Amino acid sequence: MAIELEVKCGNWTTSIEVEGKVFVKRGDMCVEAMTVAVENFLSGKHEGFVMTEDEDRDDGMTLDHFMTCDGNICMTKFILINAGRHDIARLIKEEI
Repeated sequence: MAIELEVKCGNWTTSIEVEGKVFVKRGDMCVEAMTVAVENFLSGKHEGFVMTEDEDRDDGMTLDHFMTCDGNICMTKFILINAGRHDIARLIKEEI
């Protein structure tokens, strides 16, 4: 049974479906949803992404240092590592 979870990061939000039977804990489902969302973001698959209106920014969709899903907060660098994107995770780590 697929469960739809909302993922937020930077100036965007998206809904990701995760197979509920695969995971025991809801937090693990959220990490999977955040990983899929960041993979979609990086590969340019932006359908289903909704940008928040920010009058101070006009630079397109962005990543932030944190991602949220169903009340769970994760550092984006760890989600990037989970997605196998150590290169981008290093860039975020160096920026802090």
